[in-house]
Amino acid sequence: MRYVTRHRVIGPLVLYMATVSFCLAGFAALEVNYVVRELGWSSMATGLVLGLSMAGGLAAGLIAKPLTDRYGMPRVLLGAATAYPLSTATIGLVDPGLAGQLIVGFSWTMMIIITLIFQSTQRSLRQLLTPQDMQGRLAATSRWLTWAATPIGALLAGALGTGIGMRATLLVFSAGMLIGPIVMWLSPLRASRHEIEQDVKMATTS
Repeated sequence: MRYVTRHRVIGPLVLYMATVSFCLAGFAALEVNYVVRELGWSSMATGLVLGLSMAGGLAAGLIAKPLTDRYGMPRVLLGAATAYPLSTATIGLVDPGLAGQLIVGFSWTMMIIITLIFQSTQRSLRQLLTPQDMQGRLAATSRWLTWAATPIGALLAGALGTGIGMRATLLVFSAGMLIGPIVMWLSPLRASRHEIEQDVKMATTS
């Protein structure tokens, strides 16, 4: 726990992931109910949009390594963190109809792409920066800290959805996603990007 929370790079990464896990849990708790009950999507439309958006996983697998090879892990992480709120904000703003389905489908696809690129990149960076004998404990501790926020986010989303409505709740959680990029841009990932890239290069060549 001390290693994770005090590390100049891993600490902010875990804090960011906990924030995102909290907000995404809120989205996951409401978004299907929202598009069906408030936007009036049919079961077929919901399944098609969800299913087609899974193609984002294939896209992420194809572009993750080229992105990190070209721009470096810190830049990719900062870019993904910045793009996350943009991919979630539109879901709570769309109207019923085909246009809304296309926008939400695009948003879901982008969320999957960004999630997989960020997760694969941050996991690789953590492993490269962590001593071999700490790898298992690092993974367990960071996963516990980030996943612990998930049920809290889902419960809060349900309570807010009952009180202020699902659309307003989704917008609240979209606004909450802005905390993550702030954490990342204030972290050493930006200020010490060249040093981190040098550390990664040394780790990969050793």
